[in-house]
Amino acid sequence: MSTRVKIWIFDNDGIRLASLEAAFADFRQASFFKFEKLPEVLHARGLDAVYLSPPYAERWGARPIFERAEILRTSPADRAGGMVPFVLSGILFKPDDVREPSSRLRLFMDSALEAAASFNRENPGAIRSVGFLGQNIAFDPLRPEEVASIVRRAYEEKLSET
Repeated sequence: MSTRVKIWIFDNDGIRLASLEAAFADFRQASFFKFEKLPEVLHARGLDAVYLSPPYAERWGARPIFERAEILRTSPADRAGGMVPFVLSGILFKPDDVREPSSRLRLFMDSALEAAASFNRENPGAIRSVGFLGQNIAFDPLRPEEVASIVRRAYEEKLSET
């Protein structure tokens, strides 16, 4: 029997975090955490992978990828220092992409969660939790309820069997 992947949402904005947590109230696969600085997220105990945009993930080999995500392994030295074992990166939008925010979030979440699911198919159980910063998923002007609905749908489509 496989363990379902959990989604961890981190935010340093307490108001945004509280509104997201309320919107996800009936989604047991999501957990919410307040943080002050990014290194706290990268060293969160029990977190397996965290989404970082390509510029923040360059040290692990991230490259700009349009509309797709990839899983990168952190270094043994990083892991020995308590860092998460994997970084999820990519998902850039093309400069001429005029999609509205809900479509962008759908593509972002579909790409990110598909990358995690694909990685787990090749490495069973490697990723049990994926972290996102609130600012990466709470696209303006989407309401928290819209964000929760989009994330839930992507989760059910991409991770329901992992």
